Amino acid sequence: MHIAWERLGDEFMYDENVVIGRVDCEKEETLCHRFEVLGTPTLLYGNPNDLKEYGGDKDFPSLKAWAVEALVPACSPDNLDLCNDLEKENISQWMKLSEGEMDKLISGVKDDEEAAHKEFDAKMQELQEQYNTFNDRNTLRQARIRKEIKFLKEIRAMSKTWS
Repeated sequence: MHIAWERLGDEFMYDENVVIGRVDCEKEETLCHRFEVLGTPTLLYGNPNDLKEYGGDKDFPSLKAWAVEALVPACSPDNLDLCNDLEKENISQWMKLSEGEMDKLISGVKDDEEAAHKEFDAKMQELQEQYNTFNDRNTLRQARIRKEIKFLKEIRAMSKTWS
């Protein structure tokens, strides 16, 4: 975890919007008590007056993916300067929608998300079935091969006694 955290710090070293730090609770007891750090590692993020605890995997790829999504400012109605022209145009159009139209749009996007999950799950099930079939065939084949090897070794041992 320590190495992954150090790599994450290196990754965001020059990003003025993100601070990756470390606190030694043995030396900074008051700070750790203030933020209710009860064990280590404890990863906190967000507004210093309302910190949230990170609960995901603590390997570097997981930490980096989380940091990019949760910590790095992204295009939004509040951060239009981070948007490309297409994103700005979409935001402009969406801001003109009524609440009902926005609810309908959100519902449609959620439906798309659900459909993507269902498609993924179906493909994963299909792959799992293919894997199971191949694994079963391989297990039987390996058993036949081991049996044949054992049989051949027995014959070889007997042939030595015939000589």
